[in-house]
Amino acid sequence: MKNIFSKFDGLKIAKIVIWSVPFFVAIIILNRIFVPGGDLVIKYDVLKDSPIIENFAAKEPYTYIGESNLANSPKEPFQLITTTPMYFDLKVPRAFAKATVSMKYQNPDDQPKIVLGVQQSNEAYYYNDMALYNEKLENLDDHWNKITEGDVTLWQKDFEYFNAKKEKMDPLDEWYESEFNRLEELYPEGIRSLLDEKEFKNQLNSLDQQYTEEKNKIIDENIHLKSDKITYDSVDAFFDNFPAPENVLEYNYNLSNFLEMPGYQPSDKMTEINKSMRGSQEILTYLGEGEDLNFIFTIQDANRHPGEDIMTIKVYNSQNELIEEVSAPDDGVTEANGEILAARRHQLVIEDMPFGTYRLEIDIPLDDTFIKKIQTYQHLLVFNKHVYLTDNVEYAGIVDENNISPTTLYTNSNYVSARTAHENGLQVLRVGNYNLRIDDLHVMNEIDTEEGIVPVITPKNDIFIEGNGYFAFSKEQLFDPYFSLIKSINEIEKVNDYDYIITDYPRPATEGEWQVAQASISSPYLYLNSDQQNVYHFIIDFPGLPENDRQIFIKDIEIRLEKEPINISNFIIKFKNWLNRVRS
Repeated sequence: MKNIFSKFDGLKIAKIVIWSVPFFVAIIILNRIFVPGGDLVIKYDVLKDSPIIENFAAKEPYTYIGESNLANSPKEPFQLITTTPMYFDLKVPRAFAKATVSMKYQNPDDQPKIVLGVQQSNEAYYYNDMALYNEKLENLDDHWNKITEGDVTLWQKDFEYFNAKKEKMDPLDEWYESEFNRLEELYPEGIRSLLDEKEFKNQLNSLDQQYTEEKNKIIDENIHLKSDKITYDSVDAFFDNFPAPENVLEYNYNLSNFLEMPGYQPSDKMTEINKSMRGSQEILTYLGEGEDLNFIFTIQDANRHPGEDIMTIKVYNSQNELIEEVSAPDDGVTEANGEILAARRHQLVIEDMPFGTYRLEIDIPLDDTFIKKIQTYQHLLVFNKHVYLTDNVEYAGIVDENNISPTTLYTNSNYVSARTAHENGLQVLRVGNYNLRIDDLHVMNEIDTEEGIVPVITPKNDIFIEGNGYFAFSKEQLFDPYFSLIKSINEIEKVNDYDYIITDYPRPATEGEWQVAQASISSPYLYLNSDQQNVYHFIIDFPGLPENDRQIFIKDIEIRLEKEPINISNFIIKFKNWLNRVRS
């Protein structure tokens, strides 16, 4: 009997195991689809690919090197990067609200900037700084005290300590400059023999050593005066009682909202842009003190994609603070039937604004809405990074076929790239004194521009135009949105001639011999390409890397995706929505 019972117990256990397998498989599948905890972490290692990360590459073959760039360091594999950008695609089960990308790397050549980008619905990229490096900031003298709030750092001069050192440093600097000039006269550059070059370097090294020794003596004699004294105890206090502009330096910090644009006068005439544009745009404009922000957009839906076409406009000041958010409703047609209803007007008015530069982010999902006309009393008006022009027979029914004509833009970009999606958009653009041929569909063609303001003429429109600067529909509208009466630290030689330095300076964290750069991008800029089976297209850009023969060594990249976690109250709703999507 005991053996019989044992046999039956074994059968029960086997049945339980067999029936449990589908249950646990279902749980695993549902967990991957819904990510109930709200967080999904994906890691790419140079020696171990991730099944979720695809197309990880730069514009060069992979190169794995088995030793670090630092002396006597452990031999660890990493990927050598000598070109830019580096790009990768992230295939995910669903949309997320936020992505945080961390990159572990080494920066042997002091690459000054690393930027994260994610592709938008119009194939342009939205960027966020990951890490910055500035040699002058990294080597400030010890009389600079700082306070840091997030990525913002304010350096302030310790005046008593600085002045005590300065009394003796000025004669020392004059002596060094005199001796250096004497050496250059003794061994003129360009005509030195190999022996002269060697002697010049020996004497220069000796001069540098003497200078450093004397400088250290001066510091030692006055170090007792060094203190933590600061004029401002917070960044807000600095801006509330802003010092004289000639005493301030900046680095990567926009100060246009703290200083008025010299000579600016409001206009009493309306500016009209009678050119049709498609999809999301970013407009920057300038307002004087007490001026109203006033825009009228004439829009029309193409209804080539299913769903509501809601245009959202967000207004930000130059400190990236959201001032206003408004939406223009759909025209009532949610089917992808191509039905075109009458154009409609949407006005945005914000009265009595403080002076400064303002950014209008116009979000149009799926590029299904056309902006047919813009009217505004703001006469300084530029489009940031890209414009999508659409006055072309391809969009008959939306654009006025009797009013189709070439478009001239003006830009300060260092390059212009362009593409079209239709045969009617194949053409030759005139960029300054050069031609830019658009001979293939969906291919971005690029040309470097001449220095200064360059006209861009597109004969047929139906063209997406992109650059690294601003675009305007007239020379009079083009302006520098982030003008500054404050000098950048990169423009000057003697930092100590100034009293304050304000910076937006995201610095990488340190993990042993590696640095970790990090940036986050949130919706609506975290655009998920559902047409390509739920893919995020990321790039990491290293501006100036190949031009300056720099290298970056990457060990791994981690992406943390976040969304609202699932709980009992929202589970049923989310599950029903998922079933509806599956059935459709």
